Amino acid sequence: MKKLFALLLALCLMLCACAYAEETNEINWADVEEKAAQIEGQFAPIADLGVMMYIPSIFGSVEVSDEQKAAGVIALLSTADGAGRISFTYQDLGEMDGDAFVAELEKAGATDIEVAVLNGRNALSYDLVVNGVKSSNVVIDVDETKILTISFAPMDDEGFAELAGILTASIQDAQ
Repeated sequence: MKKLFALLLALCLMLCACAYAEETNEINWADVEEKAAQIEGQFAPIADLGVMMYIPSIFGSVEVSDEQKAAGVIALLSTADGAGRISFTYQDLGEMDGDAFVAELEKAGATDIEVAVLNGRNALSYDLVVNGVKSSNVVIDVDETKILTISFAPMDDEGFAELAGILTASIQDAQ
C-alpha cells in the first residue's frame, strides 16, 4: 500500500506540480485537539483495522444494509436528525496501482484530490457529489492492498464541514 500512496503522490505532483512542490499538507491531531475538547465524545476504534477516530456523542450507529455491505461499507454513523452522516468503507484494491485508483476516482466525479500526511500516515482526500449531496472523503492505507475510506456528508453545511475537518484530524493509529 505504501507503493500505492507513493504512486498517488507522484501522480498528484505531476498534475499539480506548483501546489505540491513547495509543501505537503500535514494534518495532525495536536493542531485541533484543543478545539475538539469542546465537542463531547470519545475516541473509538474503527472495526479491528488498527485505526481510531474521535466520535462525537451526537453520532449513533446506523444499520448497514446488505447492499452497502456488498460495497464494502463496514459502519455508518448519523446524527439523530440524519443531518450528518459518516460512513466507513473497507476495500481491497488488489493489484490496482495509484494511477488506476485516481483514474477511478476521477471517473466517478471526484474533485479536489489531494495527498496529505495524516498523523504520520499517508492519506488521500477528495470531494464527491452523489445525487446532489457533496461528501468529503479521506482514504488511508490499512495494509499492503487494503484501504479505509471515511466519508463525511453533507458538506454543504458549514458547521458540519468544520466538524468533519476536526474528525479527519483525529484519524490515527489505535493505541
